[in-house]
Amino acid sequence: MRRTLLLGCLLVVVSVQPGTGSWAHDPTKAIPDPGTLSHLRNAVGKSFRIRVTGVRDGGSVWGSDIYTDDSALARAAVHAGFLKDGQRGVLKVTILAGQNSYQSSTRNGITTSAYGVWGGSYRIDGVEVVRVPKGKHTFEVLPDPVTLTGYRGKNGQSYYFEVTGNSNGGTVWGSDVYTDDSSLARAAVHAGILKNGEKGVVKVTILPGQIAYIGSTRNGIETSPYGAWEGSYVVEAVKEK
Repeated sequence: MRRTLLLGCLLVVVSVQPGTGSWAHDPTKAIPDPGTLSHLRNAVGKSFRIRVTGVRDGGSVWGSDIYTDDSALARAAVHAGFLKDGQRGVLKVTILAGQNSYQSSTRNGITTSAYGVWGGSYRIDGVEVVRVPKGKHTFEVLPDPVTLTGYRGKNGQSYYFEVTGNSNGGTVWGSDVYTDDSSLARAAVHAGILKNGEKGVVKVTILPGQIAYIGSTRNGIETSPYGAWEGSYVVEAVKEK
C-alpha cells in the first residue's frame, strides 16, 4: 500500500521505475507498460503510446476517467473500457496535472477508489488493438490464458491465443474436446497443432460441459478421462485463406 496515514500526516511512498533509456521523450513510439505513470508527472500535456495487456485483478486504481498517476495502467485500461482482461493493445495516454479529488466507480468488473488531492494524473484517450494478419483476415490475438475456465458459458464463441506448446506442463482431460480447466499449451500439442516449444496462434471454441471425456495418447502426451464437467473447448489450427 503506497499511502499510509501516520500521526495525522500523509506519508507517500512512490515506486520509482528504473531509468533505462530515453523512451519517455519519444511519444511517437509505443513503449512497454511501466506499471504506473508517476515518473511522467512533469510531462503534463504530453501524450504517450504505451503497450499494455489489460488486467482485472492486479494493482490499485484511484479515480474514474481521470486517474491518479500511481494507478495501475493495465487495470485502469480495463476499468475505462479500452481493453478487456488479457487483451493487448497500444494505449494513447495523456499526462495531466494533479486534481483536487478523484471519483470512484464500478465499471467492467472493476471498482476504483476515491481520493482527495494528488499531485499527478493521467487520462486514457484511445487504443489500437494488437492484431495478427492471417491471409486476407486479421484476428485479435490474446495471450495464453493457461486454462479456459474464465471463458466458461461463452458457448460457441471462438478466440485466438498465442501459445507456446508444452508437452510437460499442466494436466489435460479429454481428446478433441477438452475440459475447460485443461492446460491449453499441452492440449495444443496433444491435438497436433503445436510441437513442444513451438509458438503459434491457435483458435479455441468454447463448448458446453460434456457428460464424459475420453483419454488418449497422441504426440507423446497422455490425457486423462473424466466424467461430467461444466465447461469444454476445442482447439484448432488457424487456417489461412
